[in-house]
Amino acid sequence: MRIVPYPLALVKSIVGAPDLLRVRPALNTFLAGYLRKFPAMEIGGRTILHSHLPPLNSKAYARFVRAHFIDRVAGPSHAQVAVTNACPQKCPICYNRDRDGVPLSANEVKNAVRGLVDLGVVCSGSRAANRFFSANCGDSRHGR
Repeated sequence: MRIVPYPLALVKSIVGAPDLLRVRPALNTFLAGYLRKFPAMEIGGRTILHSHLPPLNSKAYARFVRAHFIDRVAGPSHAQVAVTNACPQKCPICYNRDRDGVPLSANEVKNAVRGLVDLGVVCSGSRAANRFFSANCGDSRHGR
């Protein structure tokens, strides 16, 4: 893991999503400023800004740019997917700390994620969900 200098992160985001060259200059100015606010990290060949965006050099980021900046899909771009309600951490500040209920089946979770993808979601900030889909659905990127 290493920090990626801002100019290189900016280049990687454009190479990863060439449609950025098609958006209004004001939007690119905003995105460049946004990129400066977070230190981009290189992890496993992926340039990651934070958990609410796909890696800047990924197909998911290109889908995000295309869907929300070119095609103007009105749905959300990001969703957190909790595949269990049985977190053992019991963090004192967590709103979900003492929650109980019946866990969803693999098919129920997969169908929920498909619905999110149909709304325009291109990224899940949950590594547990990615592991879940790898094991149960065959595709950790978007449950398809």
